[in-house]
Amino acid sequence: MAIDCDSLGYFSITLRDGTKAKIDHGTTVSICRESQETGEAIHEIIRRKYYPSVKVIRMEFED
Repeated sequence: MAIDCDSLGYFSITLRDGTKAKIDHGTTVSICRESQETGEAIHEIIRRKYYPSVKVIRMEFED
């Protein structure tokens, strides 16, 4: 069963040096769709394209 990418919130990222970053909703949806199309894991796409030093990835939803 596939994930409905449009229903995702955003990714909250913690890098190895302790800094935090946020991947906005639009980019989160794009990463999700790329993952579905290519079969590559979401964390691998984030590491390859956006944050090579990613330590923790959290999915968050805005109220």
